Amino acid sequence: MKLLIVATEYAIGMLPFGSNLYNILSQCDNIEVYGIFLSKGNRDYKQLIATQFHDKAIFLENDYGKIHNLINKFLPIKLYRTIRATADKYNIENIHFVTGDFSMGYLLSLLRKKYNIFYTAHDIMPHAYGNISIKDKIFNKLIRRGTLQMLHKAHHVTTCSTKQIAQISQIHNISAQFTPFPSLVSESMKNDKDVCAETKDIGKYILFFGGITHYKGVELLYDAFTQSPQLYNNYKLVITGRGSINREKHPNVIHIARFIKDSEMHDLFTNAACIVYPYLSATMSGVLSVAYYYGTPIVLSDIDFFKENASQAAHLFATGNSQSLQNALLEVLSNSPEQIEKEIAINKKYYQEIYSNDAVARRYEQFYQDALNKHIVIIRSSGNVIDYNAYNCQEIGLGKALCKQGYRVSVVMAGNTAQHHNIQVTDSNSIDVYHLKCNSINQALSHFVGFEKLLNTLKADIIQVHDLGQWMTYVTTCYAHKHKIPSVLIQGTYQETQKPFFKQLEILYNNTIGLLTLKKIGCIGCKTDKSAEYIHRHTTKATYPTRIGLDIERLKATTEASTDLIKKINGKKVLLYVGSLEKRRNPLFLIDLISTLPNDYVLVVVGGGPLEQECRNKAQKTAPDKCIFMGRQPQKAMPAIYNLAHLFLLPTDYEIYGMVILEAMYFGVPVITTANAGSMTIIDNNKDGIIIPKLDIALWQNSIKDICQNTPLWLNMKNEAHNKIESQYLWDSNIVQQYIKTYSIAEQNIAQQ
Repeated sequence: MKLLIVATEYAIGMLPFGSNLYNILSQCDNIEVYGIFLSKGNRDYKQLIATQFHDKAIFLENDYGKIHNLINKFLPIKLYRTIRATADKYNIENIHFVTGDFSMGYLLSLLRKKYNIFYTAHDIMPHAYGNISIKDKIFNKLIRRGTLQMLHKAHHVTTCSTKQIAQISQIHNISAQFTPFPSLVSESMKNDKDVCAETKDIGKYILFFGGITHYKGVELLYDAFTQSPQLYNNYKLVITGRGSINREKHPNVIHIARFIKDSEMHDLFTNAACIVYPYLSATMSGVLSVAYYYGTPIVLSDIDFFKENASQAAHLFATGNSQSLQNALLEVLSNSPEQIEKEIAINKKYYQEIYSNDAVARRYEQFYQDALNKHIVIIRSSGNVIDYNAYNCQEIGLGKALCKQGYRVSVVMAGNTAQHHNIQVTDSNSIDVYHLKCNSINQALSHFVGFEKLLNTLKADIIQVHDLGQWMTYVTTCYAHKHKIPSVLIQGTYQETQKPFFKQLEILYNNTIGLLTLKKIGCIGCKTDKSAEYIHRHTTKATYPTRIGLDIERLKATTEASTDLIKKINGKKVLLYVGSLEKRRNPLFLIDLISTLPNDYVLVVVGGGPLEQECRNKAQKTAPDKCIFMGRQPQKAMPAIYNLAHLFLLPTDYEIYGMVILEAMYFGVPVITTANAGSMTIIDNNKDGIIIPKLDIALWQNSIKDICQNTPLWLNMKNEAHNKIESQYLWDSNIVQQYIKTYSIAEQNIAQQ
């Protein structure tokens, strides 16, 4: 891939970040790297970029005068034009803003239309700046606004802090990936050993290194040191960096208020008894890499970033607590020479594992590769809000299987509020799940708030929607058509609703807006043959089978069946029902059925719904000792319940597919059910289950007895049911390939337009 690195921030911490990352990536075999760097005075990227990589770098200087520089800070037209010209000249499609680059937030909308934009987020939450001027407050607000624009407009976001990944997800509903902080150690730091004049012959000293600002906690360190005779009588405190320390001068505190040359770093760090970073807050920081490189014993406040990046030898103290800091300093300074050598060895090893060029390059290469894999965005079009943690969600199961095939996957669904979650699938792949606030008339007539804004951010390569009769299916299809994104409709519904008013509304919708949807859609997949027949009432376009698979990973975390349940069953044959207790699934029929069966049968009901209380009341009257109502159960409880069952009963009037059929059969529980699209697709009648065309007590009673009283037949059905799901209906089997085929067809259709 070709990659353009853009580094426009020249703050002390940003200079080595941008230059070192460019140097590291320029050595990668799989990436052809170009760079644009904005410097100012002695804050010069050119001095830090390895000379052998200068030929692919453009160095700009911010030297236009105060007014011009201020305007250029928030509307960097020259920088924008340079980025466009460079990318177009070398046919670069991928641009990575690596140093915050908030100034480009105001122009990123123009770039993102043509290029693939990466952004390294540094400080999403503002630092604790303390008392600052009104001018600085305004300036910081403008910086924050630009930073948030970068965050929302970039296609791919990365950060060096796992805590910040969580903040980006929770606060901004945006996915971000982790990449390590490049080492700040330069070649001069490694090879040159000039003496730091201010620390020569001063004896043992404690070191703070970095610019002096409020959030770095320098005054806390100053107080902890000067209030402890054990410290100031035996050590000097050396504070390096420009800035004011708002404390009275102490004879044993040395403030080196100048720029420390890289060539002096070896002397400064290796002669320090320890280095202290007493930060009050920090999103992330590269200063740790320098201490780890030299192995210097290190004391850190327990802010999240430091805890994430603490070696086994690091000494942590409670943030903002002077006494805790004193204790940590005394602890590290009391170490024996042997303990000190051990800490130095641990820190140096940690540097190699985390900050070495090879470690950083590997993670960034993986980040770019993952980002450039085709991105499939699956829209669960219904306005129904589900808890996918307690429900074997089809979209999540499909997403996992697609991840294993090398795709990036995002799932968008209705929620009560806007939220973002991440589901890890493999070591390098995960699914992003976005909940958007949903305004609904009913499940079909719903609208997701902020939907188009989210799709703009996700930059899908393929979009999948579900069911023709959903308003959000039409909205999504229009978006995909407008932006020339291949789109796939997965149809499950196979008949109109039976409610008279809504049935007429659905017919009207399908023959107006539905026809527009079908005209724009790239490919149509159908969950069942019945759903294909339904679609062909409205279009002559070809349809392709896209069955539903089972996500068995959801069924691996299990709990044992309760002793109370086992006691109630008492060795009887268990007839199991799992699902909503609602009219279309006829749970009252099951109460009538169990009341006619012998006493060695028991009905176990898992689920709740509008008919739950009526079912309980009826069971109490007609079958008081034959029904066990368990209410809703977590997913992890279901395997144990399935394993107790002899048969699974599903007397439903209408079933698009029936995830519970797949689950029951996977656990070797033969299913007896009505003729519906799901059962007619999955079950081979009288082989691995029974399909009964109507709700007739005698027919159901006879089928139950025939199976349960014939052990060889029951065992054969159990094996056939399990083997079918294991071989044909897991997402990772041929099921996921059916979906991939529809994506390919949709892409071909777009290419031919």
